[in-house]
Amino acid sequence: MVGTIVPAGSGKRGEIYMVALYVLGALVGGLVLGAVLTFTGEVVQQLVHWPLSCLLLGTFFLLASAREVEIVSFRLPQSRWQVPRAWLYGFGDYLAAFLFGGVLGAAFFTPVVCISFYAIVAWIVLGAGKTMGILLALVYAAGRISPVVYFSAVAAKTGRRSILSVRAVDRHRSLVFVLNGILLAALGSLVLAKAWNP
Repeated sequence: MVGTIVPAGSGKRGEIYMVALYVLGALVGGLVLGAVLTFTGEVVQQLVHWPLSCLLLGTFFLLASAREVEIVSFRLPQSRWQVPRAWLYGFGDYLAAFLFGGVLGAAFFTPVVCISFYAIVAWIVLGAGKTMGILLALVYAAGRISPVVYFSAVAAKTGRRSILSVRAVDRHRSLVFVLNGILLAALGSLVLAKAWNP
């Protein structure tokens, strides 16, 4: 996917500004996501008591872990909408890069490949306080930002199109899912232990 993101380009000066605006937009989108989920979480946490929240959250983390390593399979609810390339022509390169980042940072508007996003959403809604909710959303946004920043930096240093680096890294994609699965299993176990020993 990173290879289709216009700001990742070839590392030219104008594209570096586009990457900066993309990063800024993604952080703004992450802040908005965090604020909305935190507000939702304040309402939900008034209705669901802490031990039940831990039980639900821990169970979801373990189920998500099993999905990441392909022990179980189920569809994720997600939008099929893609940021239209027409934005480049309608808004210009720089504003389009900012808007592109904002949409990806807010996450819900575009396809979500990894279940870790839903784990973060569940954590914010069921268990995180206001500060932690915003922080978790920003961490997610940073995760979506980092490949574009990395591939842009590689393109600027080597002069190669970023798509070539994407292809090289994409071979290790399964490792990311395994690491996600391990992390989710560990978090799920810890949260379930907290449910039984509040």
